[in-house]
Amino acid sequence: MTDEPRTPPPVDGSPPAGAPKESFYQFLRRGGQIVDVRSGSEIERPEQSDKVASAHAGIDGAVLAVSELLFLLFGLPFGDALYHDKPITAQHWLYLSIAILCAIGGPMWPTIRNKYASPRVASSVANAARDARVWIAVLLVFFLYMAAPDIYLRATKPIVASGPIGAMPVGAGSVDETIAQAAKNVTSERDEAIKSAARAAKERDDALRELENLRHQKVNVPPQRAQAPTPSEPINWENIINPWTTGDAQGTLFLGIGMMGLSHTLVDLTNSYIVSELTGERISLQISTAPGPQLAQLSEINQIPPRVRIELWAKLDPPLHGADLLAHWGRFRFRAEYSGVTHEQVFDEDYMRNFLSAFPAANIGPHITKKR
Repeated sequence: MTDEPRTPPPVDGSPPAGAPKESFYQFLRRGGQIVDVRSGSEIERPEQSDKVASAHAGIDGAVLAVSELLFLLFGLPFGDALYHDKPITAQHWLYLSIAILCAIGGPMWPTIRNKYASPRVASSVANAARDARVWIAVLLVFFLYMAAPDIYLRATKPIVASGPIGAMPVGAGSVDETIAQAAKNVTSERDEAIKSAARAAKERDDALRELENLRHQKVNVPPQRAQAPTPSEPINWENIINPWTTGDAQGTLFLGIGMMGLSHTLVDLTNSYIVSELTGERISLQISTAPGPQLAQLSEINQIPPRVRIELWAKLDPPLHGADLLAHWGRFRFRAEYSGVTHEQVFDEDYMRNFLSAFPAANIGPHITKKR
């Protein structure tokens, strides 16, 4: 049996002579490889390409997350200064530039990796994005930027003690002595507050009592130039004026002044008024028909029966304090016309001063004042 010479396989990888003819597709996929017909270079399998794309997508997502976190970290100083209306410095602009680069570079990393970055740079960025230490460092810096100023202010802010504890010397005596001193100071302040409240309540009660007395007080000061009434007249007029008062923060406030008399016969009171001999002011008097007083015009009443007390009131509008009453009505004339009779009385300045001095809160004449 003779051995036939064997023909070696072609160097270019084609099937040896005499072998079954392979198809064109088998030729392209020989050895499990896909070959570019034009260049003869090897092409990756579809499943390998999918795995590589999936790996790149995961790395791209990590790079995007880190870049956005860096964008927040470097963008916060500029935004904080802008929000609080603080001066924008060159350092803020530098931080803002870095933040913008991070904001743009994250989404564009796939393009940068494929077209511009060298394999070494792309590998370094991918490793950093997947490194837990990088994430921890960035998050720690972010936390310190947000919380460190507040922590520093709390740690360095001085503690100011107030009240009885703040008045105690630090380090003086034992703890028991310190507590005892604090309790003593608290008790002293409490007692002083109670005394002050009691004094204020007493002053308030005294003021209310004085105001009530002034409201119902009737002053009996004889006029110096008032005409003496005669029993033969239909009405006996009193030689005094009566106050109608209230009070405010400035003292006694006069709402009106009154003329009193007693009828002896049936009287038809037709007209009555007071006129100031200082300013010429004139006020028509009204008659009281009930306590209060409840006033009515003289034209609205019937004839006055005998033995009736007559109260005529001049309402002051606006009400006057003592000094103003003396300035406007320090000298005035009272006139009443009834049943063919005209009655007049003059109250001069001396009488009015004596009248007003009976009201301490009117501040007329000698009175007690507080030290300044």
